[in-house]
Amino acid sequence: MKSIYTKLSFLLLLGVVISSRTAQANVPWDGSQTIPVHKVQLKDENDLKILPVEKVPKPFSAKTTCGECHDYKKIGHGWHFSSEGDLEGRASEPWVLLDEKTGTQIPLSLRSSSGLKSPSDLGLTDWSFIMNFGRHMPGGGPGENKRPELGANPRWAVSGDLEINCMACHNGAKCQDPTEWVKQVARENFRWAATAASGLGEISGVAERLPDSWVPSDGYDPDDMVFSAPPSVLYKKSLFDSKHRALLDIGKPSDARCLQCHSVAQVHKEKKEVTGDIHSASGMSCVKCHRNGLDHKIDRGVAGMYSCEGCHEDGTYGAPNPEHKGLPPVHLEKLACTTCHSGSVISDDGKLQVVRTAKINRLGIHGIAQWFTEAPVILEPVFVKGSDGKIAPSRIMWPSFWAKREGDELTPLKAEDVMDIAGEIVDPGSVAANILGALGGVKNADGDTYGQPVYVSGGKVYVRNFDGGLDILDYKGEAPKAGRVFGYIIEKGIESLTLEYDASEEYAFYGLGEADQNHLQAVIEALKPAAPAGAEPAWKLDGILHRLVNVEYELVPKEEADTLIKDAAVTKAAVKVLATKLNVTAEVQGTSQKIFNNVDRKQITPSKKKTPKLYELKLLMRAQSSAEKKVNLLEIFGNKAYRNTFDKDVAKRLLVEPSEVGPSKGSNWGWLKDGVFMPFVSPEAEKLIVDTVGGDEVVFTENQVAIVLGRLGDGHVYVSRGKMFSDDGKGGLKAEEHKDAAPVTWPIAHDVRSASQALGSDKCTDCHSADSDFFFASVIPQGALRTDKVTVGKMSDYMDISGGYHRLFGLTFIVRPLLKLFLLGMAGIAALVALLYALLGLKKVASTFQFPLIDGAAAKIGCLSAIILTITGFCTAACIGRTISGYGLLAHVVFGALYALCLAVLSVMRSDSCKLTSSDEADKYSFAQKICFWVVVVCGIVLVMSMLASMVPIVSSHCQHSLILIHRYAGAATLIAAVVYTVKRKK
Repeated sequence: MKSIYTKLSFLLLLGVVISSRTAQANVPWDGSQTIPVHKVQLKDENDLKILPVEKVPKPFSAKTTCGECHDYKKIGHGWHFSSEGDLEGRASEPWVLLDEKTGTQIPLSLRSSSGLKSPSDLGLTDWSFIMNFGRHMPGGGPGENKRPELGANPRWAVSGDLEINCMACHNGAKCQDPTEWVKQVARENFRWAATAASGLGEISGVAERLPDSWVPSDGYDPDDMVFSAPPSVLYKKSLFDSKHRALLDIGKPSDARCLQCHSVAQVHKEKKEVTGDIHSASGMSCVKCHRNGLDHKIDRGVAGMYSCEGCHEDGTYGAPNPEHKGLPPVHLEKLACTTCHSGSVISDDGKLQVVRTAKINRLGIHGIAQWFTEAPVILEPVFVKGSDGKIAPSRIMWPSFWAKREGDELTPLKAEDVMDIAGEIVDPGSVAANILGALGGVKNADGDTYGQPVYVSGGKVYVRNFDGGLDILDYKGEAPKAGRVFGYIIEKGIESLTLEYDASEEYAFYGLGEADQNHLQAVIEALKPAAPAGAEPAWKLDGILHRLVNVEYELVPKEEADTLIKDAAVTKAAVKVLATKLNVTAEVQGTSQKIFNNVDRKQITPSKKKTPKLYELKLLMRAQSSAEKKVNLLEIFGNKAYRNTFDKDVAKRLLVEPSEVGPSKGSNWGWLKDGVFMPFVSPEAEKLIVDTVGGDEVVFTENQVAIVLGRLGDGHVYVSRGKMFSDDGKGGLKAEEHKDAAPVTWPIAHDVRSASQALGSDKCTDCHSADSDFFFASVIPQGALRTDKVTVGKMSDYMDISGGYHRLFGLTFIVRPLLKLFLLGMAGIAALVALLYALLGLKKVASTFQFPLIDGAAAKIGCLSAIILTITGFCTAACIGRTISGYGLLAHVVFGALYALCLAVLSVMRSDSCKLTSSDEADKYSFAQKICFWVVVVCGIVLVMSMLASMVPIVSSHCQHSLILIHRYAGAATLIAAVVYTVKRKK
């Protein structure tokens, strides 16, 4: 019974905890604009509180820590974490499965999208997807999918889930380190990655080194506390209070957080040259427009109040409403705003810009060695018609991969399978690079690196780079000896791998110094790890083969032992005969040889030039020393001989002997396998190195691809540069169209340019000309294969429009200025005719109809209006010294309108009587009055128009000051003319 009550109590408590956490996670917003202080208790993946003072504390879990108050499950459906949804039908930037050495670049997506492969199509499991792309993922999704059983990949139990890393976006602390996240993911430290990247603690240990059977509860292996030490956390104690609560700097994501994964940079452009987005430059942050609710489905700015139209037409954020003066409305119907305002501009030579993106080219992973990749080549802008029917700028790339063709379906091959079959062809530089790497371990007598190992071919000098490939060295030293392929740069020249002696002399090798013999042995020993399976390094010099023989526990054949004993006796006898003949004494003691004069017992140092016979004796003595050493290494038991395995110096020995294997002339290094001598680098690979190695990008020749296809076998193809290539049966390639070779595009939204930098801001011919880049720039498919069997497209091909029509339409813009002048002239003639007849009609009215009452009333009211305008205008400005305002302004405006009416009436009523051409004695007005009348009319028009211009949004504030001055001068002229008009009566 007690047990039942205990269980019921536990279930009740569990229910309370669950309901409490659910309630917390769904607390409605209280309206406050502030973000609460996040002083929280960190929890591990098992929902247990973390005590940073523990000896081995667990890493924190965002799922349990942040999920205490936030709906983690709902957040997990956000665009950054989930693969559900089509993102409003708009293409998004793909992931690219990349292997540069094999020229593989396959765009893929977790969402179903046209032209993109699914990870499952490429054999990618959740594990392999994370290992490839976890570097720019915030966790979640495939990082913590429910798996039926861990048996399919027990590494998940070791690494833990890669949970959503809330801190990746919301950590406001400067210590948030995305590069640390990348390192931890690469080490399979998934459950520790967020703790390390957020700066909460330091992580030691590498999960990748742990066995599949390890689980966190196993802890350390006492027998291996260094190499296979499991990951552990050392928390920063300063971040915690006395109650072990961590103070987290949580806030809205900063632009730096967004740009970590969403940066785009033009190739060959320096950081200082990047102006950036006009919105960011004006102080707006990314999240101002790219907003989200608790579901974390980020607003992409395609539609709504935070889209281009929402801000610039509906007034969100008070954004300016673009007038698009002179732009026909059809442009706004057929073009997206980004077409003119976003992305790079096409260069002056008509070429598209090459860009790198963080997600595809691995930008933002900082370190001593930059981690970005040159491939794939991404171009922008390509103008593409979207699903909404509007043309918008996009980025474009072309897939490349080796595949097995079955009917019309292509199954991509794994990069490692291609390397296994044709690695030295696909990556010819790696063969020479491996050898250079091995040679780099050779030391000189002082224990220092012997020299810079180099590979020479085609007049170029290559060195090994940090990535295990080859770089061309800017070599300024002396030219290497002809035929020298591998060597060392020592001082100013390229020396051979070892001293090249005169092999035509018998026993000449033994005439070398001990240091040279040891160096040769060291070079051959260093090369052994780089040898192909079943092969050994060897040096062939003028028919003499040098190779390293393992003599440990070696039974020496009787014939060889007899030969060694005989050689020692023969050389000893030869030394004795020649010494007697030369009247000298020859002493050979181990490796020491001395010659004494029999007359005075003085030691003699022979010279090859001065005393050639004594020098010959010296060589014979060295040969005797070497032969006796070989005999001394033998342990003879009865009729069997064994090499002395107890001497540390004889585990390996150089075997120097004439051989028919390999070249008979010159110095040649290579591999010896099954009695066949092969050069280190085959002639085939050597040509490929010269043709393809040395640039920033992987390059394949047609011949290279044909060789690989031949090794892969029938039915295999290579997709690149918009084509599918197969073996044409003649050692060449055949290019065909295929749906899987089609390019992938995704729209550009940033960097937004200002109106003055927009496409077409200069003139219409930016787009509308017979050869404009907008319609007719060449779009050249990119890829590793260097071939002319590609189809170069035009920009109009991607817009789904007629290029011919727009070329013809563009030609019309040559004569458009003349057309404008012609239309203006014709309309002007018609307008002048209409104006002439209108004036003639107005003249008829003025001369025929005279209304003295109206004329007199207009004169009086106009005079009164002028007086009030003078008082409210001039007196305010001149006497008080301030701008007219208040009731004075109101009166000025009202009487200004009344004055304008009177001016119009008087101009009609008195214009005929005030003709300057009339000199009739019956005229009512004098000539001076007539002049003043027309001055009043003209200045009155200026008065009215200057006032009107200031009331409409035509001129700027600066120009309005000029209008005020014009208004005042015109008013003064009107006043003076009116006074003269009044007092100057006709006599």
